[in-house]
Amino acid sequence: MAFESINVDEIKNTKIPLPPLEAQEKIVQAIERIELTINAAKERKEILQSKISSYIKNALC
Repeated sequence: MAFESINVDEIKNTKIPLPPLEAQEKIVQAIERIELTINAAKERKEILQSKISSYIKNALC
């Protein structure tokens, strides 16, 4: 299968549609909330893993 070549001018002239600024800001806010949730879950996971290790260590001693 052959592909047509693309030149720099075609890339420069390609318009990429973007949502309005208000929509972009809402998207960013949503992503930031998701990141906060992920970070909180990671912290909880680390705490729980530490507790589990401690319980196992105490149970085996």
